[in-house]
Amino acid sequence: MIKIITNFFKIIPNNLKIKLIKIQIFILLLSLAELLTIFSIGLFFQTLSGDTNTVSSILIYLGDVKNYSLSDYISLVSYFVLFIVIAGLILSLTCHRIIIGFVYTYGINIGNKLFSTYIKKDWIFHVNQNSSFLSKQINQE
Repeated sequence: MIKIITNFFKIIPNNLKIKLIKIQIFILLLSLAELLTIFSIGLFFQTLSGDTNTVSSILIYLGDVKNYSLSDYISLVSYFVLFIVIAGLILSLTCHRIIIGFVYTYGINIGNKLFSTYIKKDWIFHVNQNSSFLSKQINQE
């Protein structure tokens, strides 16, 4: 697996390497956002169960939350969960759009490189190779 990744990094140009690293960092942020979403939903269900002690110890940074009623806790945590879920969805959609753009750009780039490499070969290479095999190679890679 490591050999495949190193060979992949040797093939792609430097600007695509930088984009790939940025995408990996973005995917890491996306996974952290998903974990935060799961945490916030758990916090919401804990609030619904009536356990305000744990919730207030988590939300103590918002100010004087010890005097809140249960409905205030539920409202506060509901807005928090809604914000986290919407932020996670926006991050997810953005990440998928970036990944699709990268794959599309990379696919066109590698296809063009392979095609130009085959075109620049000697005519003897083309006489000895089956044209359907060359087309298959370009499409597979």
